[in-house]
Amino acid sequence: TGVSGEFSARVLQNRALVAQRETPIPARNFTTPYVIGRQGQLGGEYWRGDIAEVLVFNAELDECELSLMYDYLNGKYNLASCAPVFGIPLQGGLACPGGTITLSGLATNGVCEEGLAYQWQVEIAPGEFVDVVDDGLTSGAATRTLTLESVSQSGLYRLAASNSCGTSYSNSVQARVCPGDFNCSGGVDGDDVIDFFGLWDAGEIGADMTGDGGVDGDDVIEFFGRWDSGC
Repeated sequence: TGVSGEFSARVLQNRALVAQRETPIPARNFTTPYVIGRQGQLGGEYWRGDIAEVLVFNAELDECELSLMYDYLNGKYNLASCAPVFGIPLQGGLACPGGTITLSGLATNGVCEEGLAYQWQVEIAPGEFVDVVDDGLTSGAATRTLTLESVSQSGLYRLAASNSCGTSYSNSVQARVCPGDFNCSGGVDGDDVIDFFGLWDAGEIGADMTGDGGVDGDDVIEFFGRWDSGC
């Protein structure tokens, strides 16, 4: 790649800088015939090798634009790997029952984010993930930020990022529900016990910790098991 800019010029091979100068090259005459594979119209200095494609731009490309160009060529001709990279591990989330969890991740396309497609996935069996779908309680499934509302159970999630070269996956993270935080105060303390028994004594379905559709002694056992463990 040759880049002739307003203030400098450089030559790259793949993504590696081969040579550069901190001053622009002299203005060129673009009215003469264009020649590919030979040094001008000279009778020598021929290119040795195959030429699959030539891209010419009428402006200096920035680093992101150059990266996208390499991704396009690498993907089209199956050259060096250029799949997205997750440079920062994703972090999980924690919420009380019925709370909201937000998961977020960021991949890079060489040196830029443009040209990426995101898709969140959830584990349905050990090592088996399926795409998350937006519904009334889930949003952002095809973006870098996933929001889970009214969360009732924990789950393992990961983020897929794709470009023209392929797809990469982030580390898997837990979206965890903390049943011990019964009143959604952000902590597990005596107030959760008071609030739980307030509903349990009244027979309210909100005290159904076992999910069996009724309120009984098993819910007390289940609640204190979660409460004693901190969640």
